[in-house]
Amino acid sequence: MEPEENKKSIRHIRLPVEECTGERGFYWKRKNPVEPPGRDYTEGVREILQSSFTVEGKQFNIFKITLGGKPTPSEIDKIFNWFKAQPAFYFSPHEILLKSLSEDFSKVAKKLLKKARKEIRLFVEEVRLIQPEEKMASELADVVL
Repeated sequence: MEPEENKKSIRHIRLPVEECTGERGFYWKRKNPVEPPGRDYTEGVREILQSSFTVEGKQFNIFKITLGGKPTPSEIDKIFNWFKAQPAFYFSPHEILLKSLSEDFSKVAKKLLKKARKEIRLFVEEVRLIQPEEKMASELADVVL
């Protein structure tokens, strides 16, 4: 056997690259984030703040939101939680009547007038007071109670 000193060692030589292939290493591709549209809720929010009413010593606000896009049920729950409201009546899958305490809604209204959360701007197209003809509907008679 030969001693280890006499064994030939392999040298790795790095040769210069002459042409640029334009190849890049593997990178995770980022999905372009969806930029939520800038929506203006000021008119509807001001109307809602002025139209609160009292039942059994508690002040309530009843308002209608119009959903756009295709929110999942969990996203709809997040929207309800953000408004601190409960769904009172479904006019359609995209139009929902919400009921909340005036104190809670006034806190949310400040945020809504400045800049709403991404999920709200992405899915809630409109926040407005329900029209008088909608209030007279027989289905809405027991909404507050």
